[in-house]
Amino acid sequence: MKSLLKPMAFAFLLVAALLAVAPFTAKAQIASTDAARYLAILPLVEYDHKYYGTLNMNQISDELMAKLCPKTNFRTTLGCAYVGKDDRVIMIASDETIKRAGWDRATVVRDEIGHCNGWPNDHSGARWEASR
Repeated sequence: MKSLLKPMAFAFLLVAALLAVAPFTAKAQIASTDAARYLAILPLVEYDHKYYGTLNMNQISDELMAKLCPKTNFRTTLGCAYVGKDDRVIMIASDETIKRAGWDRATVVRDEIGHCNGWPNDHSGARWEASR
């Protein structure tokens, strides 16, 4: 229990510090419903590549995700990206939450890295990917 609290507290403090220091814009997140399992979720090809700047990725609890990521109309948020001037922070739900929603971690990470690369939060031009 002690070891789980430290990473969660660190992630929360890291995001709080980054939000205080740099002007971040929260980018789109993936939400889960039965209908969402066949969303056009992958970024356009020009955004679907490795991010070459400073990137901090945190896998966090559903409770922390609800506090740190923008709200959606959907039941569960699976990820969000905070885009700063010189760095990016990605929040990803637990593997169990992602699996329960019918997705895999790699697809969620691709979506969020696409936002880090400049893909708009409205998912314009998204490519189709059937969930597993």
